[in-house]
Amino acid sequence: MVMSEISDKLACLSQLISAYKTVGIAYSGGVDSTTLAVVACRTLGPDNVLLVHGASCLIGERVSQEADTRIKMVVPDVRIRHLTLSVLHEPRIATNDADRCYYCKKIIFQAFQAEIEKENIEQLLDGTNLDDLQQDRPGLRAIRELRVHTPLAEAGLTKADVRALARYLGLPQADTPADSCLATRIAPFTRLSPAVLQLVDTMEAHFRHMGYVGCRLRPRGTTIIVELRAADIARCAGQDRESIRSYFLSHGFTTVLLDLQPRPAS
Repeated sequence: MVMSEISDKLACLSQLISAYKTVGIAYSGGVDSTTLAVVACRTLGPDNVLLVHGASCLIGERVSQEADTRIKMVVPDVRIRHLTLSVLHEPRIATNDADRCYYCKKIIFQAFQAEIEKENIEQLLDGTNLDDLQQDRPGLRAIRELRVHTPLAEAGLTKADVRALARYLGLPQADTPADSCLATRIAPFTRLSPAVLQLVDTMEAHFRHMGYVGCRLRPRGTTIIVELRAADIARCAGQDRESIRSYFLSHGFTTVLLDLQPRPAS
């Protein structure tokens, strides 16, 4: 995206946000919600923006820990509210069926709306981008039902556009690989538990420390499926093969499968 296109889309995004005096933002710490938060703070002023972050067993510990740091590097005086949510108490989430994301998103965003209402904040915004609307995401139904607005998508920003805008704004996480809910690692209709989600989070943290950025580990009984970026597959199958195999054996897995279909680099 050329500089003029970035400027035009930034102007459109700012105009959409300026329709409100105050906004709350569903803030994950990822590039989409961070970019939206920075533009909102620059448009309305940090005093008129409240970021709401939901921590639960579905979100990796690192994600919640880094959420504050990522935004405060750019907007030091932004306000952030952390909510701890026990989403697995809802059976329709714990059973991990096809509508899990819908029920989860609805519970979380209802909590966000209740939080911003305490401060008389006008509108809750979410960092959904245009590409997200083209995918099968049951959570988007909850966003629509709750009338949460998605200005990135409304301004026509794709994921690539958001990353280009983040670079233009000087955000350090412009090229950070996307994170997703830990439940996406678990096979559909396999019951979710805090223990298995914590195990996945711990194992993925171990892989990141080994330099495997953006990895996904998917347990299937005593089998673990490893998904990596293209540049990392050869190293995993070669020099790190035995150490990785031993690591998974120590966690109770008997079979380690390496997916040869690479994950996106960003």
